[in-house]
Amino acid sequence: MSQLFGEVAGGYDEARPGYLPDIVEAIRVYDGRVPGALVEVGAGTGLATRTLLGLGLRTTLVLARRPA
Repeated sequence: MSQLFGEVAGGYDEARPGYLPDIVEAIRVYDGRVPGALVEVGAGTGLATRTLLGLGLRTTLVLARRPA
């Protein structure tokens, strides 16, 4: 996390509000069916990741890297 957000990573993670609990149910019933797996694109501090893992589904994270 600190490599992506630098020195402000901890403060950002603490200050940013979490996701509403309803998002988990919305994902479960999206398109009238329960997804078999999820892909999170642009995983950053882990805030969304923690919520997604609560679904109990196979989850793949795709991290973005800055060009060197």
